[in-house]
Amino acid sequence: MFKRALRVLLLHQDEGSPKEIYRLLNKTDLGEFELECVSASLLKLNGLSHSLYDVCLIDSARDGMSLLAELRRVPSNFPIILLTENSATEVLDALHHGATDCLLRESLTSASLEESICGAIERGRIAECQAEYERCYLGLVENAAEIIYTHDLLGNFTAINRVGEQVTGYTHDEMLRKNFQQIIAPEHLELVWGQITRMLEDRKPTSYEALMVTKEGQRIPVSVANHLIYRNGTPVGVQGVAHDLNGQTPESASVGRTRSASSE
Repeated sequence: MFKRALRVLLLHQDEGSPKEIYRLLNKTDLGEFELECVSASLLKLNGLSHSLYDVCLIDSARDGMSLLAELRRVPSNFPIILLTENSATEVLDALHHGATDCLLRESLTSASLEESICGAIERGRIAECQAEYERCYLGLVENAAEIIYTHDLLGNFTAINRVGEQVTGYTHDEMLRKNFQQIIAPEHLELVWGQITRMLEDRKPTSYEALMVTKEGQRIPVSVANHLIYRNGTPVGVQGVAHDLNGQTPESASVGRTRSASSE
């Protein structure tokens, strides 16, 4: 099933556990595997020699949760499957503390072990791809030439990039304590709120031009493009990209003139 030998780490308390886990793995369709067994006491004494594993199994009725916590301090991202007793509380506690999956020790089979390992590895791959995508996206945002920001539906800022900090004069933390009404010229607040309201009604991006007020009180003309941020199909915020029109007068930038993306 895997292109190379599956690397499995087993942390155990019972001396009979490695033999039983090896037997179950041999009955799966996972293909070739390498099983490294480390006792709970040895892990606590020496730690891990390396973290090059595809998955970790913890089989320790007494120290399962402490071993899970110990592993989460290791700089690694391999999924962890905890063998537990028939206890909903223990399962929920394990998942809360970073376990990828839990299997009941008393009803463990080769089929359930195979399913859990495959599922855990796949979820790990998806999470890593998502993390890589987010790193790339954040890199683009931070290195963009425009001001990129987000705020909730009440106008409270939730993020802003470096250019936004440089242009407004506010630090990132200062911006997170502000509402966009505090950096938009008062005469354009009705315009901006109107565009957000229209966007919520039409569910289409909007754009407009307005004056932004910096920390030092300087009024800078900006061209802004907004779109909604959704969570589970429901709008929860706004992401905006603002282009600094500085160098032009508000009149030549046609400040206050709106243009709706829905009408273009």
